Amino acid sequence: MSSVGAEPSGRERLVDGRRRTRRALGVVARHRVLRHRATVNEDVGLADPQALVIASAAQQATHLIGLPEAYFPLAEATVYLALAPKSDSLKRGLGSIQKDLEETRADPVPLHLRNAPTPLMKSLGYGKDYKYAHDFEGHVAPEETYLPDALQDRRYYVPTDLGAEVELKKRLEALRRNVRRTDPARKADTSGQPRASD
Repeated sequence: MSSVGAEPSGRERLVDGRRRTRRALGVVARHRVLRHRATVNEDVGLADPQALVIASAAQQATHLIGLPEAYFPLAEATVYLALAPKSDSLKRGLGSIQKDLEETRADPVPLHLRNAPTPLMKSLGYGKDYKYAHDFEGHVAPEETYLPDALQDRRYYVPTDLGAEVELKKRLEALRRNVRRTDPARKADTSGQPRASD
């Protein structure tokens, strides 16, 4: 008779113990997932853009399949991130942007970038001489500026020579050369708007 009375209690203790263990493991797994995401954002960056996909997939798998099965995608992400090329270029760039924003918060947006929904704004020069990037070769507007005057020569993203940033660096240098060229000839018109000269 006593074993019949003890069995439900023992079963509940077992279930409770498993529940507590799963809860504790879940906290550990969530911490690992968050650590993966931080590693991707802070340490890998664009040196391996696939790292964010892998870390996000591990996070999703952890939430969908739970533990202990989620340890496999977590381990995969851990090894992948450990072996990935590292770059903190984005982190440094964001730090510079935040610093410049604090120091130049009151600097105005360049007039040519401002919307001109009223005749008054148009007469004040809002939107004047704006270059629609898609109307130009390579979809980059030559000699166009997007920053306030005080920040014109700033470079926020400076890629490394590691991983995927090697190709990104080449692309960025080509874009900068294209922006500096002086030939303003339009190669195509994709805006659907009539040109000012038409």
